[in-house]
Amino acid sequence: MNVLARIGPRLAATFALVAALGVAISSVIVYRTTAADLRGRLRENTVTRLEAAADLFGASERLVAGARVDDPGLPPALRRAAAPNRAVSYFDGQHMWAVQRFPGRGVLSVSQPADTDRAFLDRLVRLFTMAGLAAALVATLVGAFIAARISRRLARIGTVAQAAASGRFEQRVGDRGRDQVGDLARAVDAMAADLGARMEREQRFAADVAHELRTPVAALVSASELLDDPRGREIAREQVARLRRLVDDLLETFRAQKDGERAELEPVDLGGAVRTACEQYGGRVRVDAGDGGTVEAEPRRLVRVVDNLVSNALRYGAPPVVVAVRDGDRVEVRDAGPGFPDWLVAQGPQRFRTESASRGDGIGLGLTIAASLAASMGATLTLSNDPRGGAVASVAFSRAAAPEAA
Repeated sequence: MNVLARIGPRLAATFALVAALGVAISSVIVYRTTAADLRGRLRENTVTRLEAAADLFGASERLVAGARVDDPGLPPALRRAAAPNRAVSYFDGQHMWAVQRFPGRGVLSVSQPADTDRAFLDRLVRLFTMAGLAAALVATLVGAFIAARISRRLARIGTVAQAAASGRFEQRVGDRGRDQVGDLARAVDAMAADLGARMEREQRFAADVAHELRTPVAALVSASELLDDPRGREIAREQVARLRRLVDDLLETFRAQKDGERAELEPVDLGGAVRTACEQYGGRVRVDAGDGGTVEAEPRRLVRVVDNLVSNALRYGAPPVVVAVRDGDRVEVRDAGPGFPDWLVAQGPQRFRTESASRGDGIGLGLTIAASLAASMGATLTLSNDPRGGAVASVAFSRAAAPEAA
């Protein structure tokens, strides 16, 4: 979003710059053309006055008003350039001069000030300046309007893309524009729809598979009790129980993900739930639940979250595994293993992705299941590595509201 926030000012500034530059170029062209035209007219008027003065001076040596012979203010270069029988003009920046030499009698000259022309050009410059400022202001407003519109459209596209990245595929941009932004919006909508359909098919398939597995798993539980070998019966019972728990967790996860279903929250004693989840592990896990605190959660899902985190730590980490309640609303599971891979810490649990041989050879569904169940309760799972070694999985819950006094 920071990029979008910078588009508006930059686009508005670009519009203003282009407008100001266009006005400046046009102003220079018009100014130069106007100045040349005014100077040409001033020269024509001055030469015409000189011709009239020369006719009178040549015939009677009389001078018309404004005409002089051997004027001391005459520019030296013009005095030297004066020729008989023709007018020579010169502009010194303040006056337009016209001269004609009369041999034996001197140099006849007339001059005309350029004050009126300079005043007109000064007004023209002020007018161009005001026009440039007005054009820049209008261009800035137009640019800001266009940029705001584009930014809103891009922000909407970004929102839909972020929603799709987080697994919410129902949102759409709905942009009907016929420009490139509209094309991008329609592409994002098509992508979200396609991903949503694929994810729905995958979830439906996985849920159906997990559901179908419940019946044979139940049969395996019964069959394991019929084994004659006590050791074999115990191993079969443990593995079948593990398989059954995995199937139940998968079904729970798919139910939690389906249509964004939320858990039925109620006040739960966090310390008691942690102790309940860790009872099955006996001495393999050290529990530091303290008095705990009361949080908003669904008891069954809360226990499953802790159970999956502990199971993951025991399977992929190394002892000691410590489960603690921090600040009354956060469960922390630590182990002394090699830690989580960097991608897992940065991106969080992702189903069916494992790029770390150091934490075992499984697909790591425990973390994914824990994250999904935690999210369904409004809790947040955070993964990190202790600088001293070991992985840390932390789940933060919302505190339950204190009961009102009677």
